[in-house]
Amino acid sequence: MCAILRYSIKNKSPKSPSHTIENGYANYTKSKDPQLLRDSDVKDFLTHLAVDRKVAASTQNQAFNALLFLKAIKRAVGRAKIPKRASAHTFRHSFASHLLQANYDIRTIQELLGHSDVRTTMIYTHTIKSRTIKEAKSPLDF
Repeated sequence: MCAILRYSIKNKSPKSPSHTIENGYANYTKSKDPQLLRDSDVKDFLTHLAVDRKVAASTQNQAFNALLFLKAIKRAVGRAKIPKRASAHTFRHSFASHLLQANYDIRTIQELLGHSDVRTTMIYTHTIKSRTIKEAKSPLDF
């Protein structure tokens, strides 16, 4: 799932920032929610990738699958009658939070999430109650 969420289409300039499929779709459709997409919207977006962006067929396929994934999440949340807003990012956040709860190293989590700066990963730490595994003892207590 992280691979899908981290997938990006890079602009031709090597120094330009990458945009996720979701952001690329939102930019193409002028901020239309990708979870509300219609079949014709998908076709138009994939045509845009092929014709305007000149991306490979495999990239178009990955974009198609990412959009289907987002739509499937929206449907699953609706069927489960989850009252709170939930998205692919919710799963990503939950994944990071569970890793923190399991005492995984913050650098490992940073790498798994694809964050270039550990400060971005540190945002997740405010959601988890601190848990001390080993209490510090004074040398005088031995």
